Amino acid sequence: MDSTYEVFVESGRLVAEHWRNPRSILSPAGDDLFRGDQRWFPEVRFVRNQPGQVVGFTVTGTRVRDLMFERVQ
Repeated sequence: MDSTYEVFVESGRLVAEHWRNPRSILSPAGDDLFRGDQRWFPEVRFVRNQPGQVVGFTVTGTRVRDLMFERVQ
C-alpha cells in the first residue's frame, strides 16, 4: 500500500490528514492510543523505538487491524 498520512498538532489538537478524506481529530484514549472522529481513521496507536521516539503508527478499524505506517521525514 502506498499511502501517506500527515499527523500534526493544530490549535492544541492532534490531527490526521489524508488527501482523499476529511481531517480526523484524534483524542487520547490511553498510552499512545488515540481515537479519531472520522470513520476512516477510528483507532490509532503510535509505535515507539527503544529510546522512545515515535517511529510510526498502526490503524485499526472495521476493515483493517493493526495496519502499520512508518514515519518519514
